[in-house]
Amino acid sequence: MAKKKRLEMNEDKAEMDMSPMIDCVFLLLIFFIVVSTQAEVQVDPDVDPTIASSSQPQSEMIARIVVNAYYDDANALRYTQEDPKKVIETSKLREYIKLEKKRLERIRPGEDVTLHLRCDRALAWKDIQKVQVAAAAEGVIKVNFASFQQNPTN
Repeated sequence: MAKKKRLEMNEDKAEMDMSPMIDCVFLLLIFFIVVSTQAEVQVDPDVDPTIASSSQPQSEMIARIVVNAYYDDANALRYTQEDPKKVIETSKLREYIKLEKKRLERIRPGEDVTLHLRCDRALAWKDIQKVQVAAAAEGVIKVNFASFQQNPTN
């Protein structure tokens, strides 16, 4: 019994130094913050999208070309990029889609490029069709229409 007590007294308590582990956690945290991309979507305030009862929110960021379409205050047709200050001339729609498709294919290889249309509810179908025809001519056949979700209580 005396031998057992003597052994217990000589043993040092095993302690783990946590500072290297904490350093690793902070390094990983900083790494993931630096390499992640923030998804920031600008919304054109001039576009008043339709309300759809069966719409679903977009669950993931995808390779998408954004086109806003609406009539301005002078009742003239306007197409803008994701940044509402950047206007796209109707005659340049196809060129814009072609350049954006190439850019997105470089950034996200292997992903299908999608046209994301934000159309004003007052927009005529023929004006929406111009964007779709330009996209189809460049091989972009997937189209998302942005809309507001209808409140289920209405």
